[in-house]
Amino acid sequence: MNIALSAVLLFILLIPGFALYNGLFVGSFSKPGPKLSLVEALLGTGIFSLTIHAIALLVLHQPVRFDILTRLLGGDLKDFDKLVGNNEFKIYILHFTAYNLTINVVCFLLGRFCRLLIQANLWDVRFSLLRLHNKWWYLFNGYYLDELGRPGDRGNYDLIIVDALVKSGSEFIIYSGYLIDFVCEGELLERIYLQSPERRFLQHPDQEQPADQVFQEDIYSLKADIFCLNYSEILNFTIRFITSPETIEEVEDVSKAEDSLDN
Repeated sequence: MNIALSAVLLFILLIPGFALYNGLFVGSFSKPGPKLSLVEALLGTGIFSLTIHAIALLVLHQPVRFDILTRLLGGDLKDFDKLVGNNEFKIYILHFTAYNLTINVVCFLLGRFCRLLIQANLWDVRFSLLRLHNKWWYLFNGYYLDELGRPGDRGNYDLIIVDALVKSGSEFIIYSGYLIDFVCEGELLERIYLQSPERRFLQHPDQEQPADQVFQEDIYSLKADIFCLNYSEILNFTIRFITSPETIEEVEDVSKAEDSLDN
């Protein structure tokens, strides 16, 4: 009995399930996969792969040498040369390879198509079961603006400004800048990248300060094109989605609003 051959053949037959999962859920900023045991993963993939193979056999209408397949899955190679000749077995191998390659490509493309369909109809936002990305991706791409009463701004904003509070020694520092990129490991945010970074010092709460002075007004522009902040060093941060006014009337309205705040 050849157990290694049986395991390899069984894995090949299970690949369609993995191909569909990769096409659907694997991508930039993907959410982490479900925590399943090996038995649970094989069982779930096996059920789906068996269904796919059954549909493929119904569509192809080609005869299948199940006697050969059963012998190989069982690892029983005794008198195998009497069951099928060398040239005939070569043809079966080529057909088996072409069949599995086609099935796996179709399953992967089907997963990609479903991914695009889910995103186009925002099903991943409405149904948590279909969520494709990690939560940070949805946050930084403005998907929570709907809940903040700004549904028209989702996808239409021009800039994202981040103000991050960091402690350095006994000092509290606020770093500000335009968010241009971020890196995640699953659901864990690792670091963010800011453009045109600025820094200002926050007064320590134990220090004596005037009642109307919240932080030091000195703002220092860092001499850097891109500034990287590790999330582990950030105490908290705020996010502002900025939409630039498109008309002269909107610009004047913004100017009047700023003047009223200054006065």
